[in-house]
Amino acid sequence: MDDDELRRIREARLQELKSKRTPQDDKQDEMKAAALSQILQQDARERLNRIRIVNSERAEKVEQLLMRLAQSGQLQGRISDPDLVHLLNKMSQQEQQSSKLVFSRRGNDFSDEEGDVISSKDAKDESDDDFFD
Repeated sequence: MDDDELRRIREARLQELKSKRTPQDDKQDEMKAAALSQILQQDARERLNRIRIVNSERAEKVEQLLMRLAQSGQLQGRISDPDLVHLLNKMSQQEQQSSKLVFSRRGNDFSDEEGDVISSKDAKDESDDDFFD
């Protein structure tokens, strides 16, 4: 894809999103943008905007977290780009920890067609059959 095609796709997507919006949504976005401009330094805001282009859900989660931190008074000063990167890394670590799958295996057990578990000892006994001899 060249730059012109990418730009046209972005503009079309932006127009599609704008057509679905209500005036109340616009007002809420303006309030959120004003609050974020007070919370984030310029470079951090730019990074958050780039994240929004790639993954809008993740950007929303970050914004919600930043708003909660600001409302609870846990932020001391404006957040810089390295601070935002640190916050993003912590969020991704928490997401990875919460999405781990655990497989529990039962050693060398097998199951037959009916779902009955056959231990490896039973499987050896069945292979010792003289059926085919």
